[in-house]
Amino acid sequence: ILAVKGMLPIIRRLHKSYRLFILSDHTRKWFHFAMKKSQFSPYFEKAFLSYEYQSLKEEERLFHKAIQSVKIKPSEILFVDNSKKNIQIAKGLGIQTIHFTTVKQFKNELKKLRI
Repeated sequence: ILAVKGMLPIIRRLHKSYRLFILSDHTRKWFHFAMKKSQFSPYFEKAFLSYEYQSLKEEERLFHKAIQSVKIKPSEILFVDNSKKNIQIAKGLGIQTIHFTTVKQFKNELKKLRI
């Protein structure tokens, strides 16, 4: 999602008012390559990476570890992902979600949430 054209201005804006985190299933090599190539790193407080926690998003444990680490109630978290399966898992934990399909759709969903 971060690599999608048009996301950087949205991330910059969100960073001004919210704590931002990454929850990723990418491999170590790919994740670090992507972060070096992108301009997103400064806007995220922490990345929760499946290879570090030996758990994928679809296994739920990665979400639990992230929630415990940031000390935020699930109901106060907004999880954005392009995978319906990951969205369903987050919803099952009481996390607010947006199923990302396009930048325009994402902006509209943020407006509905008044973010």
